[in-house]
Amino acid sequence: MLEELMSPLINILEFFVQAMGPLGLFIAMMVQAIIVIIPSEGVIAAAGMFIKPLWSVYLWACLGSIAGASLCFFIAKKGGRPIVKKLLGGDTIKFMDSWVDKWGDKSVLIGRLLPFVPYDPISYLSGVTSMKFKTFAVYNTLGTIPRVILYATLGSVFFAYEDIGMIIIGAFALALFLASAYTKRKFKQNI
Repeated sequence: MLEELMSPLINILEFFVQAMGPLGLFIAMMVQAIIVIIPSEGVIAAAGMFIKPLWSVYLWACLGSIAGASLCFFIAKKGGRPIVKKLLGGDTIKFMDSWVDKWGDKSVLIGRLLPFVPYDPISYLSGVTSMKFKTFAVYNTLGTIPRVILYATLGSVFFAYEDIGMIIIGAFALALFLASAYTKRKFKQNI
């Protein structure tokens, strides 16, 4: 069932990887970062399902994610708030503004480590703050590595043990949903 839902994403990723090898995963992660509506978690989990060895997924997904986030940072730095508003929409900017106001430069690291916080908007928003790229790059890298390892491993477990994998991923998805709802409610109370 989950495999059917992820089928279009897997097909696109397979095309990139078959056409270009590991560089294809790198490119897919960069494209995903720029086009915010494509969930990085899905791309990483799909890669973990069919790309072997798993360490190559860790490496190329991390590099692509870090490069894509950096590109988002520079797009926002160059285009300013108007381009960020166009790309993300007003509601997302309000949520992300409150996130960055609350956590400062560490919002990048926290956003990467918390699976229910969309991190591509944080990359764009960081570009329109006074944050230096060096700070962004350090927090981005430190937060991306465990995130990629988690989702790639989940994808791999699901593929290897479909029945138990479905239970694990279902429980994880439920936990993410509940944590996300709780966090959004808390943020709305604090705004």
